[in-house]
Formats: sequence, C-alpha cells, structure tokens
Amino acid sequence: MGAATKLDERMEKQLGKIKSANARVAGLTGDVAEFANHVSSASDMATSARTSAEQSGAIVRQATDAMDRIIKSSQEISRTWC
Repeated sequence: MGAATKLDERMEKQLGKIKSANARVAGLTGDVAEFANHVSSASDMATSARTSAEQSGAIVRQATDAMDRIIKSSQEISRTWC
C-alpha cells in the first residue's frame, strides 16, 4: 500500500467518526430542545396553578368575611330581640 492509500483510509475513518459524532450531537440537540419545551410547559402549568391558588384564596377570604358579617348580624339581631 502506498502512503496516499493509507492517508486516504485514515481520512475515511476520521470522516466516519466525524459523521457519527455529528449525528450524536444532532440527536442531543433535539433532546435538549424537547427538554426545553417540557420545562416551558411545566413553567406555564406552575404559573396557572399559582394563579388558581391565589384566586381560590381570595374566594375563601371573601367567604370567611361573609360568614363573619353573618355572625355579627345574627348577634345584633339576638341582642335586639332578646
């Protein structure tokens, strides 16, 4: 074998390794993009859950305030009629 043939074979092997590495990097890039999408979705869900919790908390506070007013009114009515 001549030196040129050996060099050609080595270059072919290196090219194959580079192509293989390139394919793995492309696969990882896709995986990272998919992971980023999942993180974005999770963030959106967490934001939605927080908003719902805050709204629920406001509703509970309103209900508690209403019950307190009912109790106060009931006590006032009891004092008036008794």
